[in-house]
Amino acid sequence: MWVLSHIGRAVGARIESDGLTVDQLGWLGEVLGVSPTTFMPGDPDNARAQIAESVTAAMVAHGHTPDTLAALVGMSVPWLWRRLQGFASFRAEDVLRIARALDVEVGVLLG
Repeated sequence: MWVLSHIGRAVGARIESDGLTVDQLGWLGEVLGVSPTTFMPGDPDNARAQIAESVTAAMVAHGHTPDTLAALVGMSVPWLWRRLQGFASFRAEDVLRIARALDVEVGVLLG
């Protein structure tokens, strides 16, 4: 159990300092010998769409539009739209910022 919490803290610190993409989280799962779904629920190939759906649902549930959420987290609206539409991946640090802005657990946004 200690190892898992240590890994979790190390991953969290990396997300905070450098940022990790969804693809990098998948690679991390491979390196650690665990399924990428340990970090991203569902089919890793579909993680981008799942995260986009979860972020959109949380955004709407908290009364935000893409414009207001982008302003709240310091992102451009086009940048956020590309991710909400599934055309680009959210970086893990962006998911963390959105979770904090919406006052939800990161796991909620990861599906």
